[in-house]
Amino acid sequence: MPVIMGVNYVATLLAAFSLAMFLGAEADAIFGIFAGLMIAVFWIATSRLNDVLYEQKPMGLFWINVGYNVAIYVIMGAILGAWH
Repeated sequence: MPVIMGVNYVATLLAAFSLAMFLGAEADAIFGIFAGLMIAVFWIATSRLNDVLYEQKPMGLFWINVGYNVAIYVIMGAILGAWH
């Protein structure tokens, strides 16, 4: 479990770093929230939808995973946008 959590932490840091580069220096909290939402919905959710459809997993699992990603990326975008 510690290895899984450590790898997840590093992956989240890399995602935050990438989002910060995407937002740029002129971003504010509102743009950060918008960018985080768009990334989560249109990049991550569409990718996860393909996984659910082709692997024939329950749609409930899709909504749980997408909800988690929407929350994380919106919060991450708000923090990074406000930080600039």
